[in-house]
Amino acid sequence: MYTYDSFIVSEENREGFDAIAALIDGRTRQDVFLYGVPKSGKTHLLHAAQEKTGNAGMYCATTDFMLRLDLGADDAFFDRIGAVPVLFVDAFERLFEHDAAPELMRLLLAERDRLGLSTVIASRLPLSGFDLGELAEPLSRFAESELAPLGIDGMSDAVRVYESRYRTDESPSLSEDAVRAIAGGSKRVADVENAVQYLMVGTGRSGSDTLGGDDVRLLLSL
Repeated sequence: MYTYDSFIVSEENREGFDAIAALIDGRTRQDVFLYGVPKSGKTHLLHAAQEKTGNAGMYCATTDFMLRLDLGADDAFFDRIGAVPVLFVDAFERLFEHDAAPELMRLLLAERDRLGLSTVIASRLPLSGFDLGELAEPLSRFAESELAPLGIDGMSDAVRVYESRYRTDESPSLSEDAVRAIAGGSKRVADVENAVQYLMVGTGRSGSDTLGGDDVRLLLSL
């Protein structure tokens, strides 16, 4: 489950996280265009931020947006995304797969700006990577922020976070070599969590054991 507290913040992704945090904490009303490569944590962060805002926020993937257009959804959905205090729009790059979607998004953003509502958009590409057409005007009011994927140090931080979460008195300890082995062998933070949870509770190793890098590589088939 995506939660705000489970999002791992490190040096690599702090810029993007801080931009979202400032908005949902009420320190700014600045709309945010968040971009980052696949597996950088954009969807996690949007879901987590929506969970943090409760009923004041709504998550909407552009694929859902386009599906409802095709199905002729009733006005309730579009009224909701037009009026919710904070709207989180994911996978912006998919918007251009639908002929009518960009214009409807332009109208939606213009109306939300008129009402003084906040919007966060996530995309694989920065704004410069799109031919925006008339969408350029409403999007010019957004602050762009990159959510970079975690590097080895950030992944190592994640290992320690999840070790603290899942370790019991019967769990083995992880050496620094073990931590780096897990971090280096994981592509996503979710992979780190799964690996650490298994090492803490699923290997049968005792609380007196300390796992090294070779132990981890063997147990996880890295």
